Amino acid sequence: MRVKMNTPGQADGIIQGWVDGVLSYEKTNMIFRIPGHDNLHNRTVWLDVYKGGIDGNYSDQQVYLDQMVVALNGVPGPWVPAGASPSAPTATSTPTPTATSTTTSTATPAPTPATTPTPISTTTPTSTPSGAATVTLPTAGTWAALPGTALAAVVWKDAQGRSVNELKGGDAWYTILNMWNGAAYRYDTDTMVFPALGGHSGGADNSVYSVNIGIPKASRDVDPTVDIIPSLWQIPANAFPRYVDTNGEYGPAGSAYPSAAHRYDGMVHIEGTDYIWVGGGPAWGASTSTSDIFLWDTKNRTWTWMNQDSLLSYESTIAATYDPVGKRVLYMDTLGIVEWVLSRPAGQRARRLLTFPQGQDTSNRFKTLLVDVKRNRLVAAGVTDVTTGASQILSWDLTTLTPGVLTPPTGPFLAWSLVSPGFDIDVDNDRYLIYSGGNTLTWVNPATGAITLEQTTGAPAVIATNGTWGRMRYSRNLKAVIFTQDMWAGTWVYKVQQP
Repeated sequence: MRVKMNTPGQADGIIQGWVDGVLSYEKTNMIFRIPGHDNLHNRTVWLDVYKGGIDGNYSDQQVYLDQMVVALNGVPGPWVPAGASPSAPTATSTPTPTATSTTTSTATPAPTPATTPTPISTTTPTSTPSGAATVTLPTAGTWAALPGTALAAVVWKDAQGRSVNELKGGDAWYTILNMWNGAAYRYDTDTMVFPALGGHSGGADNSVYSVNIGIPKASRDVDPTVDIIPSLWQIPANAFPRYVDTNGEYGPAGSAYPSAAHRYDGMVHIEGTDYIWVGGGPAWGASTSTSDIFLWDTKNRTWTWMNQDSLLSYESTIAATYDPVGKRVLYMDTLGIVEWVLSRPAGQRARRLLTFPQGQDTSNRFKTLLVDVKRNRLVAAGVTDVTTGASQILSWDLTTLTPGVLTPPTGPFLAWSLVSPGFDIDVDNDRYLIYSGGNTLTWVNPATGAITLEQTTGAPAVIATNGTWGRMRYSRNLKAVIFTQDMWAGTWVYKVQQP
């Protein structure tokens, strides 16, 4: 196999593959580097012999690797038995790229077929260890934008520079984060993950993007399934909540991929694994909601459709978080509170814990959740009245499910009374944090509800983004606030002033 990097900004990268010395595959219009990234080169060879999916092997298996050579120049020759003389590789004609092809990005990792998941051991897979952080933090009390973290630089585009939205008839690609989307966060590796965001006419790109805070670096972790995404005007209402790759264009035939959707707060890392749980949301298309749950494997970069363990109701609006004590995802839909446990058998992972006595509550798409382990409670912050826009912090005891109110309905706290605030917990100092941009952090005393405002300098401005949700996190490793506001400015970091 041979890989030649492209001239930054030009579709002249090359991938070639030989079988027994015969050129069997060639693509000459690859884009690996965009302008300004001349320093990206081939530096690593990765022998990926991982078995995809979420089940372990059913029997012992072996893979044998032999006669491996890594070189900077030349082309591979045929396999040579011991004692034989090599012969020159046989060249074949170069195939002409198809003019109508739009998928010119790097090869998409093979996904998991959309078969019925089987019970999953609680010991596999283990989470990927975090590398040593190299990020330079600003001085306490000051914000700084992290270089190399702007998602705009890694957005998928074809050889003509067109985004998925432009190909499929959606709005401007750079509004993806403003389209009712938060993010998932891996606290163990300090990585913010943006899985298949967009939805309605606001975005068709079902790529997965991420920002590694410790390096720091933004990346596109899997390419969109462009050719199986319908154009906006082709989608009837309540259709295409997911994409099934019938012909095996992006991997094994029959594999399922999520459509881009308004995710709200419906994304959470399942601690102790490499999985991001992604549930619900109004999908790409006309008023299309979905009850789908997908797992995104951050290590092997594959999707698994949990088709036997979907949301318990057909929901477009949910908020989710992880309970490390109960080892479960907790999510709030319009009807109540549900637990979702990965280690349970297929078809038994979801169970409703509470039905709201007041009936259906559509304000939950404007809430952000966390679990307060010290007080054994689920906590929600955000709008509680969609008519008046009043906001408050609510809680539920995780043993008795008794509801509580930490702050009264209010509207004056501009730092968080906007819809869908960033909401997290500083465990070391036992305090909640609310932030959605601007120079004021709002700290909340979990015991009393008392509010303390921390003034900062150099912060990103408050802009209308339809909500922040998980795009604001408190890094337990760095003791810093992490905030991704839009596609252009990158991710910001703030070193908090310790009380």
